[in-house]
Amino acid sequence: MIGFITGSIQAKLIVILLVMFSLLAVTIGLTFNTFSSLDGSAPAINQSGAQRMRIYKMATLANNYDRSHGEERAAVGEELHKTVTQFDDVQIGLGQGDANYALTGTDNQGILNQLTVVDDGWKAYRENVEIVLDASDSEMLALVRVNEDATPLFAAAVEARKVIGSTGPNKAALDQGGAQRMRTYKLSFLASSFMAAEGAERADIGRQLGATIEEFAAVQAGLRSGDSKYGLVGTSIPAVLAQFDKVEADWKSYRTDLERVLASYSGSEAALERVYGEATPMFAVVAKARELIGSTGPNGAALDEGGAQRMRAFRMAYLANNFNVSEGAERDAINEQLITVMNEFETVQAGLRSGDASLGLEGSTIPEVLAQLSVVDDAWEIYREGLEGVL
Repeated sequence: MIGFITGSIQAKLIVILLVMFSLLAVTIGLTFNTFSSLDGSAPAINQSGAQRMRIYKMATLANNYDRSHGEERAAVGEELHKTVTQFDDVQIGLGQGDANYALTGTDNQGILNQLTVVDDGWKAYRENVEIVLDASDSEMLALVRVNEDATPLFAAAVEARKVIGSTGPNKAALDQGGAQRMRTYKLSFLASSFMAAEGAERADIGRQLGATIEEFAAVQAGLRSGDSKYGLVGTSIPAVLAQFDKVEADWKSYRTDLERVLASYSGSEAALERVYGEATPMFAVVAKARELIGSTGPNGAALDEGGAQRMRAFRMAYLANNFNVSEGAERDAINEQLITVMNEFETVQAGLRSGDASLGLEGSTIPEVLAQLSVVDDAWEIYREGLEGVL
């Protein structure tokens, strides 16, 4: 699953198709309305007609480039670059002449005017083709792996949190062990958003991504060996250390791909903008609720589920994106997962407020906690509406 970047590159492929038809119209006009009226212009007529073929060819090659990898992708990319250059050369040659294409150029103002119209359409077409070409194979494959590896890393972090909880750790270890689950999906969310953003927004997301990578690594080390910054004292319990080994094995490759994404660039626009924009503030209000729950001495279930809500906030954005770019049975399965997580969020939210015996939740009567849960409820109404718009 290529994830967020696929959605934005696919958007560029759609733009290419839309611009293609308008560009075809003006090149047809160039051939039939101007060159056909001139004598001795066979090469010009021929190359003007060939430009129409090249427009179709570039759209087909751009689509194939997006879908291919490795040697095949390199070959398609080379052919696409070659066709872009040909179109450029012929377009100039039709006006100024080019011996390679037996073009003598023209001083006919009607032809020159129509060439300018074609140039205007070609500029937008070329820009979108080059955006597809700029999405390098290694960067896209890195994001494929980030999105694919998020769930197994999350599963390993979940098991680590369970083991931590079973061995009577301090509150900080319990909290940070749970937060690692959330960071797994947050990293995937940020990596995909980073690849889709531009300018100042991209720089800001890049800073968040880099900081979260470092935070995950620091907490993982602190859970093992201690870290006063996070209030962690470390552990020597074999079962806990063994699970940390599993988490860190998955984290090693995950971090490598995240850093490859962080070092890359894509000029495409973000997809699913509303959902993406709301995920971070949604997380913030949920995190505040979890902080208040932890400060008022709740039972362990409330502490755990309050933390899990943070993870669900980002996991829903992650699933919404993957739903958007998938098809068939895979799309149906992701749809089911997303609905399940949405329902889980609502059930836990109600249980944190009023209690839920099936989750071991006793509810709360503390005004500060109830007030923050209301803030979460308000944010959730907006967030859910955006998610349902995707579905």
